[in-house]
Amino acid sequence: MSGTVTLSQLPRRRRLVNALTRLIVALGGAGVIAAIALIFFYLVWVVTPVFSAAHIEPGPQYPLPAGDTLLVTTNETDEVGFRITRSGDASFFGISGTEQATARVAEGSVSLGRALDRVIEVAGNNGMYAVLDTEGSLTVVQASYPVAFEEDQRIMQPSLEYVFEDEWLEMVTGSALDVYYGDFEVLIAELDGRKLVLHQYRDAEPGFALEMPRRGRLTLDTDYERVLFGPRGQWLYLLGSDGAVEILEIARPTAPKSLHIGRLAPETQAVTAIEPLLGRYSLLVADDSGLVTQWFVVRDEFGYEFKAARQFELDSPAVRLVPEPRRKGFGAIDAAGHFHLFYTTSQRSLASDDLVTQDVIFASIAPRSDLLLTAASDGTVQSYHLDNEHPEISWSTLWSKVWYEGYSE
Repeated sequence: MSGTVTLSQLPRRRRLVNALTRLIVALGGAGVIAAIALIFFYLVWVVTPVFSAAHIEPGPQYPLPAGDTLLVTTNETDEVGFRITRSGDASFFGISGTEQATARVAEGSVSLGRALDRVIEVAGNNGMYAVLDTEGSLTVVQASYPVAFEEDQRIMQPSLEYVFEDEWLEMVTGSALDVYYGDFEVLIAELDGRKLVLHQYRDAEPGFALEMPRRGRLTLDTDYERVLFGPRGQWLYLLGSDGAVEILEIARPTAPKSLHIGRLAPETQAVTAIEPLLGRYSLLVADDSGLVTQWFVVRDEFGYEFKAARQFELDSPAVRLVPEPRRKGFGAIDAAGHFHLFYTTSQRSLASDDLVTQDVIFASIAPRSDLLLTAASDGTVQSYHLDNEHPEISWSTLWSKVWYEGYSE
């Protein structure tokens, strides 16, 4: 008689345990496979948008009162637009059509009481603006956006404030200038051809007047048309319309030191636009050949050198460059009326689209880099929605070397 026991001969309880065990093992295996598949699909769902293309879409238009716009921008949440005109009027208007625009905006305007020549964003402080009037006097202003609640409705009540009291400083030349504020220090650079004047205000705090400036004067060897502060107010970029550039070290503002003299474009090419990139370690330079070149300072064994790091190509020359306030990206408006989005470190051309109008006298990108505002000569402000969440990612940044600012290679 055989000693083998068939399954049917096992006790009923043992058969139930065997069947239950097989079921549990099968379900466990299926669960593991399902979990791996879900993880895979989740990773695809998360990673796919990183490589998706950027998009530019026209948004609402805001028919503001006529005026020559010197500045148009938004607050941090893209809910309030802010404009300053040449007549000295500063106005606030509600932004619609964005995910963040959930508050009611108390729209209004305030007058600075004098005609203006230009408005310059203060280097080192986003949201502060140096305002120069037609008489050559300068002050610094800042928009504030306090929030109130009324019957569960969020209300934005924007206002314009003087940063260093209601004080206007008389400039020496009023020709080309730039302003830096950081570490309780205000620096003002004035340039008129070959004459450079530097003003230094120490112990500068918001709410208090700027007093007892130290001034440094320097006669340059070349005529320049524009001056820009570099990172942390340590350098000055002196720029000529013919592409000439000189970099000064101003650790001692009363005794500037030349670090580099060179050119940003060949003599056969004309420079059409220059703007600093975030941090001001780099300059973006557009020329009439349709190229936009990123330049930054590197230090080698022989000292400082200004090098061209990367280039972006357009079909038509760029007439206006629009840097992003919080990222290393920028926009370019070309002579044909197209708007292009680029990102420097990934060296990507992200998107391109036609503007609603070619009448653009000012343009800016919102702090969240999701909105473009352009101002026309009749006062109209046109908005564009920018879908551009991951511009820093590209196959080249993942698998190749990236040349970052300040490094020699």
